[in-house]
Amino acid sequence: MNHFKLFLISMTLCSCSPNKFVSMTLCSCSPNKFGFKAFETGTYVREDFKNQRLDFNRGGFAYIENMAGSAAIYCCDTIAKGTYTVDYVRQTVRLSSPESLNNALLPVVVLETEITAADSILIDIINPVESSSQGGEAEGPKLYYKIKLEGDGDQKFFDSINARRFEQSSFTIGAVPANSKLKSISIDIFPNFQRLSLRNYSVKSASTLTYQIKDSKTNHFKISIPELDMGFLTFLRLNQDIISIINTDRLEWDGNYYSKEK
Repeated sequence: MNHFKLFLISMTLCSCSPNKFVSMTLCSCSPNKFGFKAFETGTYVREDFKNQRLDFNRGGFAYIENMAGSAAIYCCDTIAKGTYTVDYVRQTVRLSSPESLNNALLPVVVLETEITAADSILIDIINPVESSSQGGEAEGPKLYYKIKLEGDGDQKFFDSINARRFEQSSFTIGAVPANSKLKSISIDIFPNFQRLSLRNYSVKSASTLTYQIKDSKTNHFKISIPELDMGFLTFLRLNQDIISIINTDRLEWDGNYYSKEK
């Protein structure tokens, strides 16, 4: 249970003499003393749809829907998660998603190697979505990729690669012309929602940070995108979303009421 207390401090300076002393009184009051409704951690179940619930603990919140009987939909029981703050004056709870979900660009980890026998550039993209066994019965890839290459020299070559869309996570592109130098690479990602059969479609596309190439001789790039998982694609993005505190056992969020589980 969360406890909200106000401390009223009264101080009396009796004298500047070292023989005198300072008296201090601390008074603590519960929010109910001021007409505020207390907020308690725990589980709040949606009244008109028992499969949905809000879980609050000291570490944060989770918005969950029981997926039982929904075998055709993949990932995840958790619809949203993050942190929350309680405003007793306004009688609200504010929900916010983790900062990583709201980042504009996904970080990458890149391994550069040189394959002397190869005259083309090989790209391997690794991420939890591709590694997951989850997915619908529809044909096709889980993700589509577009590569953004930047460099010096033959811009027509770079433009021709940047215009293509790749349906596999491993593919080759043409060799960089002799009069050109590859300087950086980034990736745009487009989920194939028909193939993934996700509950929510929170992002239509995503992009990675631009990676600056270290060795001009590199022709094999193994690019890992660890934060590109099912949760990233499905979790709702919340930014100070407001829940109203009706009383200690009842909340209202987005027009729906949630009662505290006993």
